[in-house]
Amino acid sequence: MNILYVTPNAPWPPHTGSAQRSALLFNALQEFGSIQLVCLQSEASLGSENIAVLRSRYGLSAIAGRSGLVAYPPWSQIARLHYPTAARAANFLDASRSRFKPDRLLIQALDIENIIDKASLIVGRYTTSLACLDLFNRGIPVLLDVDDLDSAALRSEAESISLSSFRRWNARRHLKNVKMLEADIIGQADAVWVVNPEDRIQPGLSHARVLPNIPFLPPNGHFNSLPLNVDNEIVGCVASFGHSPNVEAVNWFLHNVWPQVYQQRPKSEFRIFGSQLPDNLANQWAEVPGVTPIGFIEHVEDAYAQMTLSICPVQRGAGTNIKVLESAMHNRLCILTKSAARGLEAESSVKNSLIVANSSTHMIEIINHYLENPELNRSATSIFSAAVANHYSKSRFTETVQRTINELFNNNPTRA
Repeated sequence: MNILYVTPNAPWPPHTGSAQRSALLFNALQEFGSIQLVCLQSEASLGSENIAVLRSRYGLSAIAGRSGLVAYPPWSQIARLHYPTAARAANFLDASRSRFKPDRLLIQALDIENIIDKASLIVGRYTTSLACLDLFNRGIPVLLDVDDLDSAALRSEAESISLSSFRRWNARRHLKNVKMLEADIIGQADAVWVVNPEDRIQPGLSHARVLPNIPFLPPNGHFNSLPLNVDNEIVGCVASFGHSPNVEAVNWFLHNVWPQVYQQRPKSEFRIFGSQLPDNLANQWAEVPGVTPIGFIEHVEDAYAQMTLSICPVQRGAGTNIKVLESAMHNRLCILTKSAARGLEAESSVKNSLIVANSSTHMIEIINHYLENPELNRSATSIFSAAVANHYSKSRFTETVQRTINELFNNNPTRA
């Protein structure tokens, strides 16, 4: 079987949750045949060394970023005068009406018409990826990995009290248009995966199969069991800071939670790990007493080894937060906001092991409570890690992918 695999997040390097899911899905799809990988991002964003790895290990056939509205008239003429103004105006006035339209310049740049001739199955991450390449209704079965619903992300933004009233109003404008278009796009897929069971209440997703996010395995195929370090009072956060909700989350935590924790426990420390942390933001956060921004760290287990507790303070988003599961697999209890727990409560054993803060005050109390009680931390961590390991495993992920594809072709044997 020849599989055309389209993703806006390259499976290498696996430094973000979205890239890790791309890699996990790639590995599962390899069981069915050869893969032609198409990445919808600029080569410059990855670098020549990573591009070489993608070509040699992942079958990269083509790579290019989406053109954007400013590549087309009338915005292209305005962009010649001042590109930033044209881009902002185009996105504001369009309000996502063109989000799911074919990007003819991108299709031509990727030479999609030539690539698709060799495909017997199309697998795409996100509705916009397949829609912008006009890959539906080609006589080839399409398997869509929804992951984060565009409408869910916009709805979360529209309801977020941490954003300005203008941002919320603008999100509602985009949401109105996306809701009208999204269900139709999803309905054109032959099979669909979602990460959050609750997403199946959305139009067009009632028959979707749940393919949950799972912790990303290191190259050796297993996690090293980290002993829990309860001798320090280090609280840690691991995130990719190229994703704006993660920046907003840390800002919220530093403003509403950490000062009170540090005041009550002056020996405590908050360490911030993750890729794409800009220097100006790291310097700003370093000014907060008790805070140490570290940024990118090559081996994520080295980050978890330093902490006794981890946090995931996100205030908005869609899908599920893979870093919560990653924390469990590295034997660290993760303190969550309600938003961070989204999609992780479908399995009762996992739900019962989550430590969810209902407010900033509640999060302060929880963090202090577990820092003050090392043995309680140890016990809660053990329960949390075991629940996640049992439910979010590589074998279950792979089995779901295989079952979905087998059913897709068994129901349509002429496509096999």
